Amino acid sequence: RWWSKWIGNIEQAASQGCTLAVYYFNNKKGQGKVKDFTTAGEEHMRREAIERRKDAFLKSEGFCNALEAGLKHLPKEKGPDSSSPYSREVHRLFLAWLPEEDRDFLVSSEGLGNSQKAEVAWLERNGYSYIEKEVSELESLSHKAIGQATE
Repeated sequence: RWWSKWIGNIEQAASQGCTLAVYYFNNKKGQGKVKDFTTAGEEHMRREAIERRKDAFLKSEGFCNALEAGLKHLPKEKGPDSSSPYSREVHRLFLAWLPEEDRDFLVSSEGLGNSQKAEVAWLERNGYSYIEKEVSELESLSHKAIGQATE
């Protein structure tokens, strides 16, 4: 249902001459796209299968050693991007633990959320142009809009 509504919104915006914008995670603009719309589901399943191996990693000797070496003392408070120094280091260690092929696949997948990957692939498949931005650009627009509303 949301997919049909999303397509309707895109078609309406395009028919009104609006500029479509795709927002990427910070420092990831242009990254994280799937090969094409037809591979979006398959690529999602592969990412999920790799992520499921995180439980084994969290029980590994290497991870336990990292905890004892100081990882457990890193702050766990989440910042604006929903990550923390602790979660970023766990992610970095998990990537290093993975075989190179899986690591490269996950790293190349970073930049867009899972549903965004399919949405961007759909835009490209259907010939819609869009501009690419980072989430931080959206945050600065929000602050400007708030400032304008209070003036």
